[in-house]
Amino acid sequence: LVTGGTGYLGRKVVQLACKWEVTYTWFRTPPDEGLRGQSRQIDLRDSKEVRHLLSDCHPDAIIHTACSDRHEAAIVPAAQNITDGAAQGAMRLVYVSTDMVLDGNLPPYYDEAPPCPVSSYGRAKAEVERLISDSVRSAAIVRTSLIFGVDPLDRQTRWLVDGLKTGRDVHLFSDEYRCPIWVNNLAAALLELADGHYSGLLNVVGTQSLNPGQFG
Repeated sequence: LVTGGTGYLGRKVVQLACKWEVTYTWFRTPPDEGLRGQSRQIDLRDSKEVRHLLSDCHPDAIIHTACSDRHEAAIVPAAQNITDGAAQGAMRLVYVSTDMVLDGNLPPYYDEAPPCPVSSYGRAKAEVERLISDSVRSAAIVRTSLIFGVDPLDRQTRWLVDGLKTGRDVHLFSDEYRCPIWVNNLAAALLELADGHYSGLLNVVGTQSLNPGQFG
């Protein structure tokens, strides 16, 4: 089961999951005809809907990619329902967290670094890390960074390209460092973790530390 299967990362996970029988969820963005697997429209904040979904497909593994920084209010309730279902059904759970659970003051950060978020998005993701760690000790919690790709372009890169095409000034900043990761690499890592036994926190990011100006 891939939650957020029509999102930028979730869609790539579904595309690469060739050895799996895949069910994926979507909420606002319907799937295109070329996406394999069974699709289910669902509001993951609805605990009854989530229980019905998990009972119906009873997945061997759940990769929870849904709920982005544009939908912060959904992050914790959706994850709570997925976590409860995974715990009750003894399902493998891989959760996509973020490097934004960290404040950036004391890099480099090891896998087990305690969260210290400075944004509402980071705080929500840190809360999900806590509830998953408490409820599903076998889960893998993946802290990742800026996700980019070219086919199709990710949201940030598309914004940059659109600025160049239209002659619009694009302003970037230099006081934050991230480790951008190619979407294909991250999706492949999530699938490998879904098929494995690693548990706990894991940093899965690119090899270069860049500020947004350098990345742009």
